[in-house]
Amino acid sequence: MTARDGGQTLEARGHVVITDGRLTIRADLAHYDRTSRQIRLNGNVRITTPQGDLTAGEAAAQLTREGALAAIQASMGVNLQSAGRTLKANRVAYQAKDDTLTATGNVVVTFPPDLVATGGALVAKGTDVVTVTGRPRIRNRDGFIEGDRLEVVAHTQIAFVRGNVVSVFEETRITAATAALLVKENKAIFRDKVSVTRPGRTMTAELVTYYYRERRLVAEGKTTIRIQGPP
Repeated sequence: MTARDGGQTLEARGHVVITDGRLTIRADLAHYDRTSRQIRLNGNVRITTPQGDLTAGEAAAQLTREGALAAIQASMGVNLQSAGRTLKANRVAYQAKDDTLTATGNVVVTFPPDLVATGGALVAKGTDVVTVTGRPRIRNRDGFIEGDRLEVVAHTQIAFVRGNVVSVFEETRITAATAALLVKENKAIFRDKVSVTRPGRTMTAELVTYYYRERRLVAEGKTTIRIQGPP
């Protein structure tokens, strides 16, 4: 530990541990400015939060006047691991007061066993529900659904996609205004201006339920089917 400027700045090296009882930070190097109450962290940064265990190349933490960790920003190979998901992104910010995590840049979230969400930005309050924007996509081994906004509820394995929805499962392409992916039931439900394209035919309907493991469609409401003959 080294103190400078009359003790206004502190530098700690080697197996540094900082904790306020709720959050714990570990790093190779920490630099603390008492005036701004900011801590800069470098090298093997590991942060334990209620959202999960985060690792990064570097980070910055802001303290309250009482000395509690109020906010954390991490970058360089950020990875967050919890029981319900794994998150990777270019940058992650965490606010302690409302347990909110924000991730930006090449966001990839994996939900066991094989559900993956990608997008430009993510917001999570607590560990169960995440919201992804930036033309997000949700996929599993059977296909994908993408749109303007995505919400995933981890414990139910249900994803809601809204705005300019495009879906592809094998040879079936579906567009709609909204969609819900119910992973445990192996089905996807599409609503509003639904259009289905398959080899040799197209269909429009008000609501379509697609059982993707069975490759079976159920259409409801006003439905129109067009058959395309051989050229």
